[in-house]
Amino acid sequence: MDQEKTISYAAFLRGINVGGHRKIKMQELKSSLTKIGLQDIETYIQSGNVVFKSTESNLYVLRKQFEALILDHFGFEVKVLLRNQKQVNEVLLNNPYLKGENNELSKCYVTLLTEVPESERAELLNAITFSHDEFYLMKDTVYLHCLDGYGRTKLSNDFFEKKLTQFATTRNWKTMLRIQNMLSA
Repeated sequence: MDQEKTISYAAFLRGINVGGHRKIKMQELKSSLTKIGLQDIETYIQSGNVVFKSTESNLYVLRKQFEALILDHFGFEVKVLLRNQKQVNEVLLNNPYLKGENNELSKCYVTLLTEVPESERAELLNAITFSHDEFYLMKDTVYLHCLDGYGRTKLSNDFFEKKLTQFATTRNWKTMLRIQNMLSA
């Protein structure tokens, strides 16, 4: 494959290997992804983070191929959210919760959305406030600042999916930094 024509991507799988449900072994996933032409495939932890290269530049086409492969190979549907290397870098650069004095990385999370929400839904979401946790919607990304951690917040994937009528998946800041490093390697 011509290196100049490949694009580096990160795939974030929604809701796998949680509570013993929808189990996917990362090594098996990695092996199966070569069938759709992905290269230099690496996985990070069991929660469904995959870094790879592809000549496909259309995110929608690539996402549908990825999801179809998982359905065919593992027998269940999994939503996949994709970002190219530039998009991952932008997500990490734009976190408003790292710009102030209390920039505790352990309290920062990123919820990735399948697309930019409709403006009406975004406005309704932005009108909601919580006494202990904060969020900031920027394009197809929601930045979270959860003082007691993600396990105790009401700002879950389900919350954002219902409010914005689309799929979402959340990663902690450490995972996002690791994905960025993997994309840069």
